[in-house]
Amino acid sequence: MRILNIIGSLVFVIYGLILPAYSTALLNGVLVFVNAYRLLMLIVKQKNNKIKDKE
Repeated sequence: MRILNIIGSLVFVIYGLILPAYSTALLNGVLVFVNAYRLLMLIVKQKNNKIKDKE
């Protein structure tokens, strides 16, 4: 779900830059980073859980 949200936000960043709606581009640019961070944290947590399960 986060991957789809990142893709959608990237599309709106491009749209905002083409249209000169910079507030739209900025907001969605921030959302890209927030979603990428949360996705990375979920992946790290999942890997840590797998390591703990093997112990």
